Amino acid sequence: MKQHTSPTIQHVFTDVAPVYDAMNDWMSLGFHHTWKDVFVQQLPWDILKKKQDLHILDMATGTGDIPDRLERYLRCHHIQAAITVSDHNEDMLAKGKQKHPDKPWTWRLEDATALSFKDSSFDLYTVSFGLRNMPPLDKALSEAYRVLKKGGVYYVLEFSHPPSACLHGLYALYTHLWLPALGAFYAKKPQAYDYLIQSIKNFPKAPLLESMMKYAGFHNTGFTLVWGGIVAIHWGQKVDC
Repeated sequence: MKQHTSPTIQHVFTDVAPVYDAMNDWMSLGFHHTWKDVFVQQLPWDILKKKQDLHILDMATGTGDIPDRLERYLRCHHIQAAITVSDHNEDMLAKGKQKHPDKPWTWRLEDATALSFKDSSFDLYTVSFGLRNMPPLDKALSEAYRVLKKGGVYYVLEFSHPPSACLHGLYALYTHLWLPALGAFYAKKPQAYDYLIQSIKNFPKAPLLESMMKYAGFHNTGFTLVWGGIVAIHWGQKVDC
């Protein structure tokens, strides 16, 4: 499976960091907000709320959309938790800090394939629209497994592949026409921004990603397709120590 090198990914996100939020709105026609809301609502809160010392890691955090939603949910339901937000791109992390200057989060510059955290550090590891930017994917999955506590859960929100032929055709037009145009406008480097289209195209289909998660050690795996399979929510649990 073809994957892109980290330098290319780093350069693209450095280019788009100043306009990242606006770019996401245009790229998804604003629907990424809904997808992220659904993602947070579908987290296994019945399990998480029972944790005495709940620690959460959000990787590839971008400008902090997911931890912001997590914090609101936690506050609304009177759940105490420590939130660590991480990204592999320094410019993106700086943008997130600027957007959320007063949040009581721990900010960390981290490579998802070589995390500096100790084994069994977190109860929940989330990643939203970032897993496809973490080559090699098998290493990112094994690292996620390593830093989770026993009973901890891994949740991923990511672009997927619509099974419907009609929807797949429309999605192909979207990825080959709309995304490159936006990339050229925002990143000013259309040749580099081609990575975005390829990262979506080459990302494993949901059943294959579930198999990869199982191979990394996860149990109780599964996925649900959102909006006809344009995006998918994946999950797995660390059962062994």
